[in-house]
Amino acid sequence: MVDTSYAGGATSKPFYFRAETISTSLPYTAGLFNTATIVAQYVRNGAAAVAITLVTQTPSGAWSSGGFVHVGAGVYRLDGPDAALLAGVDNVTFKISGIADVAWSHCTVEITGSDPRAAYSADVNVTSMAANTVTASALATDAVTEIVAAIFARVYNAKMGSLTFEEITALMACVSLAKASGLPTSPVFRNLADNANAIAATTDGIGNRSSVTLTAGSVR
Repeated sequence: MVDTSYAGGATSKPFYFRAETISTSLPYTAGLFNTATIVAQYVRNGAAAVAITLVTQTPSGAWSSGGFVHVGAGVYRLDGPDAALLAGVDNVTFKISGIADVAWSHCTVEITGSDPRAAYSADVNVTSMAANTVTASALATDAVTEIVAAIFARVYNAKMGSLTFEEITALMACVSLAKASGLPTSPVFRNLADNANAIAATTDGIGNRSSVTLTAGSVR
């Protein structure tokens, strides 16, 4: 049974064990910090057991490799060495033994290949999504800016002059809003800043256009 899981390479992790006096079935509460009679070790899946050198710890002390202490009610804390949690195996088991007439629980840790969040990448293909899954608060702060920029930078095909959406809308605005001259037969429309010609055309007396010159650079 797996007691917990950590990404490979996790550091500074304490683990907890129960100790019970076999003859009485009561918690073993000797309150030992460390002693030569206690054997602590970890076993990485498929590898030989590695002894853990125990050092004095306190119930709420900062992690210290091999730190060992009774925290109360027959529960003991062991600060697992970082080497035990390195990536490369599926799991590691921490074991404590020693002291006559005492049974110790063990702790098995699943080691994942990486932080679970790292499993997601830009290549994920989402085929469906529940309504309102993506909310405004879930978007990056610059997401709207990027979306708008992508829309306006979208290039139409050659039949549409290979113009961007921004250029087309800006040129249409010039016809509706900008200064014009040469009407009706040779209309010229300025850009809205009135510093360049945006559209020049040749028409007949009833408005039929025989040529049109679009200057996209005038509106960028």
